[in-house]
Amino acid sequence: MYYKTYIELITFCKHLSIRQLIDYKNAVKEMKNREFLIACEVLEIRLSKKHKAYIRKQLNLKYDKNI
Repeated sequence: MYYKTYIELITFCKHLSIRQLIDYKNAVKEMKNREFLIACEVLEIRLSKKHKAYIRKQLNLKYDKNI
């Protein structure tokens, strides 16, 4: 799978679910090319956003119980 530009590759990774993105990253891992590097970065960003949303939700629940 070859993408001409970084934008095409980022868009491809953006549309994958987290599980699919992990599988894609593992599939291109051996090559250590730009596909692998971009998949790692997109995965890191998406996981950090998901983690932040989870923490934010937990904090809101905690503060709501105190009221």
